[in-house]
Amino acid sequence: MGNSIFITKVQRQKDILMMKNEHSISNPPQRKFPTSNEINSYCLLSILRHWTFRVRYWIFMPFELRAKPASANNGGYTLLEMVIAVGIFTMVMLTASMGMVTIQKTWSSITLQNQKTRSLQVIDSVVDSAFRNAVPFAWTDENLKNSIVFLGDGDRIILAYRHRINNVDEGGIRFISLFLDKGCLVAAYRKTPMLPWDGKTNTANTDREILAEKVRSISFLYADRKKDNISWLSAWDKTSPNIPLAIQVKVEWMDGDSEVWMRRTAGAGLRETYGVRVEQ
Repeated sequence: MGNSIFITKVQRQKDILMMKNEHSISNPPQRKFPTSNEINSYCLLSILRHWTFRVRYWIFMPFELRAKPASANNGGYTLLEMVIAVGIFTMVMLTASMGMVTIQKTWSSITLQNQKTRSLQVIDSVVDSAFRNAVPFAWTDENLKNSIVFLGDGDRIILAYRHRINNVDEGGIRFISLFLDKGCLVAAYRKTPMLPWDGKTNTANTDREILAEKVRSISFLYADRKKDNISWLSAWDKTSPNIPLAIQVKVEWMDGDSEVWMRRTAGAGLRETYGVRVEQ
């Protein structure tokens, strides 16, 4: 009885093993192969690791280790290769530095040119409104005589000109003085007359405007007609009862450039003038 039970158990274990073998044969384990994307990623990662190691080697390894022969450092870079690499790096840095310097010079040049252009526009606007509308304006002087409010020196001018009325209280006549002050071309405005016989510095209680900076010099010329001939004067006669037929101003900058503006005064045509022009 006991033997039969043992034989039955052994037979049962054999049957179980046979069933497992048959199952493994009929259903073998499936092997998972990498896809093409995984292979590409692995290759790219390997390349990045390789060049990361190379860059770290170039930067952080001591020069004496990198300069060893290939047989001594397992395929490292030679001294010649390091010299070539340093030379290429130096050329790249020099090119970048030259490019930055060129950009800085170009930017500075453009900035200066823009400033000069704005100054030219401002001067042109003032000259166009003041010189073109200049009129003779009489005022009682210290001798109780009517004199023309006009000063025409080589480097300074005072005149009266017709002004657009923005307010009834302002009036239609405004007075202006153009002069050079510490390298700046200045325009001083006032509603009341600037009397030339009170002195050239008679610009108190005026509104000042800086027309241009970095100005070396300014010079004025004044046109007068004598016997149908036009002559240009560097200074206007203070006792003249007239104002010039035209006014020219030359502005010279610190860099050597210069600009010239010329405008006829109001009513100063060939056959007509504003008011009665006294012949001298």
